[in-house]
Amino acid sequence: MLRSAILKAWQRLGDELANNPDELGESREEGRRIWFEFPLGVLFKVDAEKKEVRLLQVWTFKKRK
Repeated sequence: MLRSAILKAWQRLGDELANNPDELGESREEGRRIWFEFPLGVLFKVDAEKKEVRLLQVWTFKKRK
């Protein structure tokens, strides 16, 4: 179950990054952005000039009870 949730979130991330990475998630300092889609959290940076996205950190998390 966790594996399928990770795969689904990863696929959505890829789709969203391909379409509009500058609008995905929340902005953070130094041009970084953070995005959450259970069970993944992703910290990334967008270089619009190079049309490049760099994933800085990816992790899993549990839902709060």
